[in-house]
Amino acid sequence: MSYFIEALSQGLVIGALYAVITFGIAVVHSVSGVLNFAHGNFVVLSMYLCLVLNKTLGLDPYFSALIVVPVMFVVGAALYKFVFSRLSDAPIMTIIQITLGIVFIIQAGLLMTQGGQFKRVPSVVDGHQVRLGAVRLELGDLVAFTSALLLTGALFWVLERSSSGRIVRGVQQNSRAAQLVGVDIERVRTVSFGIGIALAAVAGILLLPGTSIHPTQGLSFTVVAVMAFFIGGMGNYIGTLLGALTLGISESLGAVYLPGSIGFAVPFVIVVAAIALRPHGLFARSEVA
Repeated sequence: MSYFIEALSQGLVIGALYAVITFGIAVVHSVSGVLNFAHGNFVVLSMYLCLVLNKTLGLDPYFSALIVVPVMFVVGAALYKFVFSRLSDAPIMTIIQITLGIVFIIQAGLLMTQGGQFKRVPSVVDGHQVRLGAVRLELGDLVAFTSALLLTGALFWVLERSSSGRIVRGVQQNSRAAQLVGVDIERVRTVSFGIGIALAAVAGILLLPGTSIHPTQGLSFTVVAVMAFFIGGMGNYIGTLLGALTLGISESLGAVYLPGSIGFAVPFVIVVAAIALRPHGLFARSEVA
């Protein structure tokens, strides 16, 4: 029973971090229609920025967030303004090819400047554990889980309760109507793109304690985020959260109770089943006719 509880708790931590990554993809896609296949590479880029700040200034990753997150917001906003805003009428395959080009640019840049060895960024939480009842967690995992939950709650509040959130949802539902009532569509999309990349940075920082980083890890983060995105249903943020938690828990339990690499295949089986049974997402509010 203790193995199950520990695996479940670890799955919740993983799922919460997957949710933060996936929210970044969801926010960008909901207002711009861009499915950013380079999203995971921005997670990795943020990790390496923390590594550079640690080596040069001695900053802990959590303190590096004060620099890295705003920088990545600017990168995301600039990426939309100077690249994707010019592609509003481009075929979907053109946009996909551009995001894949960004993947190779980031990956090649990191390999050339940082090398191909696995590296770790030291943190104040390394080696510290906390016990919650029968569950023993790494302090870094507890910080990551708590931060992810707080960020998720804040994101839901902004989207559902604030005037800015209503504007974003208006653009998401009908951008032409939003423009007719005076909404600056391009500004909303630019800011949303920046927020999406900033969320990737937050996820990267929360993942750092106890994690080795490598320039080629971006694809794995993107794959997980896209899977959670499709399981939850496009434009459904609660579904996105549930989809990410489903993947995290299934990955953790599968690794404990199933032999070898079979356990790591469980999330992919869930995705295939979800698409077959509910093409618009397991947690979609309604099916589209």
